[in-house]
Amino acid sequence: MSVEQIATSLLKLPPAERAAFANWFYEHEDELPGNDDGEIHPEVQSEIRRRRAEALAHPEWLGPWEGTTERLRGNWMKFAVRKFRPAEADVLKAAVW
Repeated sequence: MSVEQIATSLLKLPPAERAAFANWFYEHEDELPGNDDGEIHPEVQSEIRRRRAEALAHPEWLGPWEGTTERLRGNWMKFAVRKFRPAEADVLKAAVW
């Protein structure tokens, strides 16, 4: 299978299955050819350090992961209601959920 065929197949999956695949892929990423050294790329290390320092400097910016999807959906709906007519917002709501 080509990369394009795999990508096309993945995009046809329902969101929950796509998320499950993404999690599986992440868990097995170190098993891919070319990842033999197990080292993190220096740019990735730098970004991890930057984010850690930011989180330690501003813990008030952090929030629990639980409820994130609901918060994002709520924020999206607030935006959609302001941006679109009510009928269009209902269509968007159906598409998002």
